[in-house]
Amino acid sequence: MAFNVSGRTMNNLFRPAISLMNKLRYTHKFMVLALIYLIAVTVVFYSLYTNLSREIYRSQRELEGLALIRPVARTMQIMQQHRGLELGLIGGKESMRTAHDAKENGIDAALAELERQLPADLSSGVDWKNIKAGWESLRGGALAGTTEESFAAHTDLIDQLQMFMVNIADLRGLTLDSDIDLYYSIDTAVNALPRALEKMGQMRAYGTSVLASKQISEYQQHRMLELITELRSAFKTLGISLDKTAFHNPSMQDRLLLVSGDIGKLEQQITSLLLTDVLSQFFATSSESFYMLATEAIDEGYAQLYQTLLPATESLINARIQREQNELLISAAIASLLLLAASYFFIGVYHSMIDSIRSLARSAQNFANGNLYERIHLDTRDELSRVGDSFNEMADGFNLLLVTRLEGKERLLSIVDTALDAVIQMDANGLITGWNKQAEQCFGWAYGEAVGRKLGETIIPPRYREAHTRGLKHFLESGDGPALGRRIEMTGLHRDGHEFPIELSVSAIRTAGAVEFNAFIRDISERKRAENSLRKLSQAVEQSHSAIFITDLNANIEYANDAFLKTSCYNLGEVIGKNPRLLSCGKTPREIYADMWAKITRGETWEGELINRRKDGSEYTDLTKISPLRQPDGRITHYLAIKEDITDRKLAEEEIQQLAFYDPLTKLPNRRLLMDRLQQALAATTRGGEHGALLFIDLDNFKTLNDSLGHDIGDLLLRQVAQRLTGCVREGDTVARLGGDEFVVMLGDLSENSREAAFQSETIGEKILASLNQPYQLAGHDCHSTPSIGITLFAGPHSSLEEVLKRADISMYQAKKAGRNTIRFFDPEVQAAVTARASLETDLRHALDNSQLQLYYQVQVNEKNQAIGAEALLRWMHPDIGMVPPMQFIALAEETGLILPIGQWVLETACKQIKKWETNPHTRDLKLAINISARQFRQPDFDVQVCKIIRQAAINPARLEIELTESLVHGDISDTVAKMHTLKKMGVSFSLDDFGTGYSSLAYLTQLPLDKLKIDQSFVRNIGTKNTDALIIQTIVGMANNLGIVVIAEGVETPSQRNFLEDVGCMLYQGHLFNKPVTMEEFEKKLVASFAV
Repeated sequence: MAFNVSGRTMNNLFRPAISLMNKLRYTHKFMVLALIYLIAVTVVFYSLYTNLSREIYRSQRELEGLALIRPVARTMQIMQQHRGLELGLIGGKESMRTAHDAKENGIDAALAELERQLPADLSSGVDWKNIKAGWESLRGGALAGTTEESFAAHTDLIDQLQMFMVNIADLRGLTLDSDIDLYYSIDTAVNALPRALEKMGQMRAYGTSVLASKQISEYQQHRMLELITELRSAFKTLGISLDKTAFHNPSMQDRLLLVSGDIGKLEQQITSLLLTDVLSQFFATSSESFYMLATEAIDEGYAQLYQTLLPATESLINARIQREQNELLISAAIASLLLLAASYFFIGVYHSMIDSIRSLARSAQNFANGNLYERIHLDTRDELSRVGDSFNEMADGFNLLLVTRLEGKERLLSIVDTALDAVIQMDANGLITGWNKQAEQCFGWAYGEAVGRKLGETIIPPRYREAHTRGLKHFLESGDGPALGRRIEMTGLHRDGHEFPIELSVSAIRTAGAVEFNAFIRDISERKRAENSLRKLSQAVEQSHSAIFITDLNANIEYANDAFLKTSCYNLGEVIGKNPRLLSCGKTPREIYADMWAKITRGETWEGELINRRKDGSEYTDLTKISPLRQPDGRITHYLAIKEDITDRKLAEEEIQQLAFYDPLTKLPNRRLLMDRLQQALAATTRGGEHGALLFIDLDNFKTLNDSLGHDIGDLLLRQVAQRLTGCVREGDTVARLGGDEFVVMLGDLSENSREAAFQSETIGEKILASLNQPYQLAGHDCHSTPSIGITLFAGPHSSLEEVLKRADISMYQAKKAGRNTIRFFDPEVQAAVTARASLETDLRHALDNSQLQLYYQVQVNEKNQAIGAEALLRWMHPDIGMVPPMQFIALAEETGLILPIGQWVLETACKQIKKWETNPHTRDLKLAINISARQFRQPDFDVQVCKIIRQAAINPARLEIELTESLVHGDISDTVAKMHTLKKMGVSFSLDDFGTGYSSLAYLTQLPLDKLKIDQSFVRNIGTKNTDALIIQTIVGMANNLGIVVIAEGVETPSQRNFLEDVGCMLYQGHLFNKPVTMEEFEKKLVASFAV
């Protein structure tokens, strides 16, 4: 019905087209179709051509925009320089006037050149007119206002130029580019880099102004701090933009990352100089030097804009234009080829159809003229071929019909003789008229013996014959036969006299003037015996405690016992004829069902466990055994299923499994299960080539929270962390708890490419980091916890379980070292270093007891080349590898705590050496400096221990100098100052080592009772090559002199370095120019031979 409605609807819809086609010959029909096809192809190709041309035009517009950005940026660069010079002039630096006037002329020329290049829509716009008017106003009122007014006027004009550049990028479609590599490159060139350079230009102008006037107001201090904050924010944004640009443009990745690092270093130097010289009001740096230093940094940034970013962006756009032009040509060629191919086959279809129609018409005419053997033969496989086949079938059927009528009677007789039932015909007189072969076998009478006999006397037992006679008479008189048309069971009589059960069906056939009866009789003796056996079996099945059901070959239930109904909670009517899948809850794996069907269809018995659902919704597990039921000839006709409910047993097994493989607190897999799954993951990566990843997660400061709020709160935190971790990973990943606050996430099925796999694992790591940084609500407490995450990739058979876990653990500790709350990937070099570090730690623990540690001494001199003291430097003579550099074992000693006994030994040895020096006239006036680690100094009784050692050695405390590092100021500053004062009262002096490399506050510096500052050798080494390091040294010396602190420079290696240091006011030196660190014996020989004391 639905099909007919749909057909009528389609006919109505296409009736106009059908009507038109019915009026045309095939030639005209094909001409109409060809015209429609040609029009459609033309429209599609025109649309494609238009879209590609539009894309090429858009790219060319972007190139126009890039060409205009360069002169705008150049104008901004000169304008920023003019701002700095003008503020220097306002501050009183007349030496800047020549450069100032030159920059004004440069701006005039730059604006004129820019206006020449601008198209009419931009040069006539309001923005450009405002820029020109602003410059004329600024130039006309030059040097007439205050510092702040000039700064604000310049900055406003520069902002207009920057917005003008952004508008150019917008109007020419640069900022709307959909290609991500171009987008980040343009954004960096137009927004991030110019904004960062403008912030640095503002710092240059402000710093130049203050240094020119040699004074700074409280407002200017606040303003400069604001500018420093804005500068750092702008450079942070620039760094992110450069990283993204480099990531999406691999060809210039190395160059961009180098640029990012260089500009960042220059920004740090300028910021450091402002903090230590300008904001501290030392004003040791001249305004001209500061202006030159800042200009060098800013020009470097603009150079990268002109030489790297803009050319690279232009190349990307040109490449896209070329690609789109090639695509246009290829599309045109393909469209032309397709048109030719379609036309070729269109003509072929036309000729094929016309030839087939002519052949059909010719054969139909021949058949109609009487040639019954005419057939159609078409060399096609289309619908016309089917018409020809139908014609041939019709002709064959017509011929066959003639033969069939002749064979009908013989076929009917053959069917009766070969029937499985006994077929008997009887006339109205009760005489047998038909008797087939099965009747002979069933009753024992031959055909010749039975035909003509009374039916009642032949096959009906005597006690039923009278009823048979009455029934026949009743039917003949009334036409009503209760036994006719029904299948009934009764008793039959064999020729030998025995009776047996039969099934009988009788039908009456009325012929002209008479009635005949046909009886179909079947011997059911075997069936009766089978029914008795089945009845006994049914009783056994019904009384069984196991759930049993039987299905046909299509798995439709034909029988179910009471135990099955009780277990499933269904009644019999609800399951008979249904498939057992009505019990399925979807939790049994498909593979189990596939294995089950494969076995039982092969005739084998299947046994296994299935998870099912009762009618009431509750789930249960049963142990199922399914066996095929065969007939005597071996055919399978049914399946027998015997089921036993094993839910309680499975629950007990799962509880044991949970205790063995899962963490009882968080319900996550424990270490044992993790190692098993990791073993499987390693095997999978070996087979498939994909990568896996292991994330080792440790909660920062968990012990502090656990100790302060209690273990119950700690347990709550661990459970919430487990929930958050589980929510961050994919379904097939594993989240495990190793113990304490350590968790592991195992990721599988990552990319075969290691870089992509690292990116995928880092994405999940960042998701975990963000999730675990969210606040926790723990029993009314608002808590915050952060993780340190180490990641390692694994693939193939080359890594063991313990190696993978160890690599993840190492990378986690690298994250801890990096400041916590971060992610670190495993580095093979780190693993090698860790292995070497472990070996070195073992040897270091025995170095002190085995007298492998030694003190070397390096002389310290004044400007007259007189020895004033020495620094004791620790050396380790390893018995196997020789001299171990301090940088390889001092940090190790700090981390392991070995620095405490080593530091104690150094202090005692140094005091003993001072005692020996007191008896030698060449050395009795020398000071001996020793390095004390922050960890040793922070010991509660450090000052007491020093005093005790000094008294035991009986030395003059004034000959002992303790060198501290800047890291001490980050601790308890009051405790540090108190210990220093205690030792100062005794006579011990203090120096601050490696000054200028850390981040100590000037406020802390003024609180510490220091006697000496030591300039780090990294600054001294760059004297003559880096102006910034020379300026920093000059600033440190000037600041120390103002504070009344002596300055000594270490790492002096050349006479030119020494001369520069003396020129800026540093009069104490230490380095290889005078003597390298040597043993005490060599030191004393050199002292007598080369130095006055």
